[in-house]
Amino acid sequence: MGLFDKKPNIEKLEQKKDYATIANALQHSDVSIRTSASEALKNVVAPEAVPVLLELLKSKDGNVRTLAVEAMGSIIKTSWKEGRIGVIDKKALPALADALDDEDKNVRQNASLYLGMIGEPAVPVLAGKLKAPNAQTREIAAMSLRRIGANAKLAVADLIESLKDENKKVREVAAVTLREIGINAVPTLTEALRDENSDKNELAFWALREIGRDAKVAIPALIQTLKDGGPKAREMAAKALREIGPDARIAVPALIEMLKDKDNSAREIAAWTLGDIGPAAKEAVPALSETMRDTNRDVSYWAAMALAKLAPYSLDTLIEALQDKRNTVREMAAMALGTMGPGAKSAVSQLTARLEDEDQAVRDVAAMALQEIWRPEV
Repeated sequence: MGLFDKKPNIEKLEQKKDYATIANALQHSDVSIRTSASEALKNVVAPEAVPVLLELLKSKDGNVRTLAVEAMGSIIKTSWKEGRIGVIDKKALPALADALDDEDKNVRQNASLYLGMIGEPAVPVLAGKLKAPNAQTREIAAMSLRRIGANAKLAVADLIESLKDENKKVREVAAVTLREIGINAVPTLTEALRDENSDKNELAFWALREIGRDAKVAIPALIQTLKDGGPKAREMAAKALREIGPDARIAVPALIEMLKDKDNSAREIAAWTLGDIGPAAKEAVPALSETMRDTNRDVSYWAAMALAKLAPYSLDTLIEALQDKRNTVREMAAMALGTMGPGAKSAVSQLTARLEDEDQAVRDVAAMALQEIWRPEV
């Protein structure tokens, strides 16, 4: 009778915390014993099982290695919650991080998942893996840090460096992770705006834009970029300011200057951003009124939409624009007033007069604007 012909009592072995024998039972000839042993190890939370699990991570069987990763993750997570983390993480965490290099996809994915679930204690080992030779390992490490989110703040510097990784996926995941970390990543992201590496600074702009209002400490650097950055950098800075919103009101003078840019896209984005800053950008009304008269229809449109968002400060300007000699300007003014809705009731008589306008588009937009103004408020 061979070693694995006997049926071990897995339940009793659990009670005795005989994890080595349970691990051996994974090779039993009886599938029910193997299944019971597997379930027992999955549910283990005792630190005493770590040495056994570390050995299982060396198995040639990918399923066994996956099981070991799951069990190790559960132990570390439980120990952290109960304030018992210490000696465990010195061996187990690096082992889990090394599993990110495993040839088996399931092992890699489970290691990533559990490292993310473990949270803050896993950040140092994951940050170290961002420098791994294998791009796939670096990408998975960044994904694990993304799962940790704001508590991964200690990895910010390493993630910033990953923005210039040679691998596009690694760069993109690092940027998304910095977005998830949020406000704690903003100072370092702000410094990265001036980096000579185009991938790094473009993704830094993107991350700040995605962080939105919490990125307001970056406003001075973004304003500086509006003043002396290249065309692409200035557009990215304006987009980031747009997402910050009303708190970016100190950027209004620089954005007004950007409305004079030779590039259509730059003028369009500047107008859009001023609109999203809202009434706090009221000093931009004259400049936006001029931009609404731009020969480029898209630029004219976004200037009109910005004026609509600057109500009530822009109301008189838009009413006056209904008398402009140019059809497009009258059309855009009517459109903006309609966007204001009930707040533009003082423009009703002037819009009604535009129902007889010589231009069909102006007549149509004036009619729609009047409908919006008289639409019942919910």
